[in-house]
Amino acid sequence: MRLLFCLAALVAVTFAQDPNHTPPKVMVYSHGPAEFGTVNTLICHVSGFHPPDIMIQLMKDDEEIRDAEQTDLAFKKNWRFHLTKSVPFTPKEGEKYSCKVTHGSTPKQYAWASPDVQVYSKGPGIIGEPNTLICHVKGFYPPEISIKVLNNGKEILGAQTD
Repeated sequence: MRLLFCLAALVAVTFAQDPNHTPPKVMVYSHGPAEFGTVNTLICHVSGFHPPDIMIQLMKDDEEIRDAEQTDLAFKKNWRFHLTKSVPFTPKEGEKYSCKVTHGSTPKQYAWASPDVQVYSKGPGIIGEPNTLICHVKGFYPPEISIKVLNNGKEILGAQTD
């Protein structure tokens, strides 16, 4: 009978879930535009989670980046918490940066990615003939982005972006 009681208790504990448990929303981004070889700040913002037992690690090639700064744990009226961790970094091609978040006992890794940029012309490049320059940017986060079209280092004003 004790064995049956112990098994029942084990099953109840295993499948019990905190009704207030809310997984975090995670955003990994850089302060400035992603440029290889340029000093920037890697940021991981974690929000909307409960309970507050959470660990944030900023990673470079699966190794934790030391000396990262973290804000104080804060919460909204509904007891959903938020936290931000950041560190200066200089991205280099081939390096992988991420934010590892452990909420409770569940670790998840979220990647930071520099955008993939392709520039090409719509038609053949004939000197003196009008043409359309296309700049295709993908693989960036967060979705807010600023794109400037340059000609010999000077911005072409009135360039259309979609």
